[in-house]
Amino acid sequence: MGTPMDHIGPNYFSTVGIPILMGREIGPQDTVGERVAVINQTFARRFFPNTNPLGKLVRDTYPASPADLTIVGVAADARYNSLSEKTPTRLYAPFFQPLWENSAAYYEVRGISDPATITSALRRAVNQAAPALPPIDVHAVAELVDDSLSKDRLVAHLSGAFGLLATLLASIGLYGIMSWTVARRTREIGVPHGNGRAVA
Repeated sequence: MGTPMDHIGPNYFSTVGIPILMGREIGPQDTVGERVAVINQTFARRFFPNTNPLGKLVRDTYPASPADLTIVGVAADARYNSLSEKTPTRLYAPFFQPLWENSAAYYEVRGISDPATITSALRRAVNQAAPALPPIDVHAVAELVDDSLSKDRLVAHLSGAFGLLATLLASIGLYGIMSWTVARRTREIGVPHGNGRAVA
């Protein structure tokens, strides 16, 4: 099975909050010169068990791939598509020394103000720098996490609804059985009469 590879810009890990466990992250100095890479924990455990991976070489096996990359850091595992996904091996290479041509890029922005304010400022800055570009899409991390959980929420709601329906059906069935049982035993119930005798 192949390893997903991401091209990332300088200080990507500190921006998104992924800890660097060994070595360093990719920085501004990694735009020229030696090709470097950062791997995740799962990659290190799989390919370098009981060994320090820093300084080791990795290579993209795709034909015409550039030279080997030197591992300079190990990042903590992270999830990208779903909170429940199993973490795959992952390799990160500098965006400005790509393993293949990139036709688009995603920017991670860390802010402390309201997301709507940040979104407006970003769109304004991009429009000023490149008016010919179409409007950019901006998504907050909380929004992406919420979207990724939508299917799980739907399943939970459906499970709850079916559970209530099953309880209702069981209650109706139990009521029907009790009513039928009581109706059959009605003539067996003795009622005291005035002369002390019970009549059925």
